[in-house]
Amino acid sequence: MDDPSWWYRELEGDYLRMFSESERQYFSLMRLQHGPVGAFPLPQETIAYFYNVSKFFCLFSEHEGESRVIAEALLCGLPVVVRETLLGGGRDYLTPENSRTFSSLDEAAEQFIEIANNHHHYSFDTSKLEIELSERHTKSKLQRALQGLFHELGYPFLGEPRLDKLDRRLPGHEVNLPAHLRADETNDLRSLEATLLYARQISGLSITRSAQLWARSWDRLAAARRIGKQTLRWAQRRLSLTGGGSRASAHLAHE
Repeated sequence: MDDPSWWYRELEGDYLRMFSESERQYFSLMRLQHGPVGAFPLPQETIAYFYNVSKFFCLFSEHEGESRVIAEALLCGLPVVVRETLLGGGRDYLTPENSRTFSSLDEAAEQFIEIANNHHHYSFDTSKLEIELSERHTKSKLQRALQGLFHELGYPFLGEPRLDKLDRRLPGHEVNLPAHLRADETNDLRSLEATLLYARQISGLSITRSAQLWARSWDRLAAARRIGKQTLRWAQRRLSLTGGGSRASAHLAHE
């Protein structure tokens, strides 16, 4: 995401501040750098090892998409702990048998202790989840859906689709687009203009100069709106810290 207010950047400082040296002996903060494939410095085998030697998996996010990490944890038989208010698709496959929720950090800690001390109570059958979430079962579904879409649009479905490493490719985490077309950390097209240029690249069709200028203008307008929203959030936080009151916040929101 381009909005820095979405990112939590105080992990190391909070780790040192919240836990004593003796408490930090029980768990480690892994300082990972970006790897050769996007933002994933660990190979899948290492990640699978961590899942399988763990007693539970926790995600503190407030917003998620389909949340691949939750699916991976469930497929490894790990009970999952998430916020009660988690937005997005992260809770689609969570049940009382395979998950717990929390509304505060203190409640999260209580859930951790409960699961760790009674881990045998939190075992569940993963076979049904595999049918819905594992690539071994879903690749054929994806291919049929793509073939149906091409047929509906009247295009021939030519060649064999690349169906390996979908857990990285579908979310845009395998970086292979040119830097001027993609986002900084992912393979997502960075703008409407980049989308037009990419479409020209893969189709061989020409794009008029006016269409490219229109896309560039739209991108600039979207960036200005994004900066305006960030400025508004910053001003509202400043007002709340200085006691500016709800009337001033409402006035800023109206402006």
